[in-house]
Amino acid sequence: TLAFFIMVYPLYVWVAAAPSVERLLVMQLLLCTAIGGFFGPAPTALAEQFPVEVRSTGVSVAYNVAVMVFGGFAPLIVTWLTKVLGTPVAPSFYVLFACLLTLLGTYCLKEAPRAGKPTTFNLGVKP
Repeated sequence: TLAFFIMVYPLYVWVAAAPSVERLLVMQLLLCTAIGGFFGPAPTALAEQFPVEVRSTGVSVAYNVAVMVFGGFAPLIVTWLTKVLGTPVAPSFYVLFACLLTLLGTYCLKEAPRAGKPTTFNLGVKP
């Protein structure tokens, strides 16, 4: 998320300065690479925030409410920002805001409790 936060505005400015398919593809490649670093550990981090008994419900409700609010209203907010600010890079401000919320949420995550020793498995193979 931090890499995404750092890259999003400069890349929007770069693409808006001389729009082309090549620039758009480079921007998408860089941003998708950066967001991949977030989407890898995110499901585990989110799941660890809930007790085992309600983990499935907690994760599904938390994830889907976030997608509904931030994804559902994104077109409206980005269109409004573009009209009010009069700049083609206005969508990057919405993305920056979402990144800031994500960074804040990541900072507030609690460490999952670890019970005793790590589990080991006996595979029946002798060294």
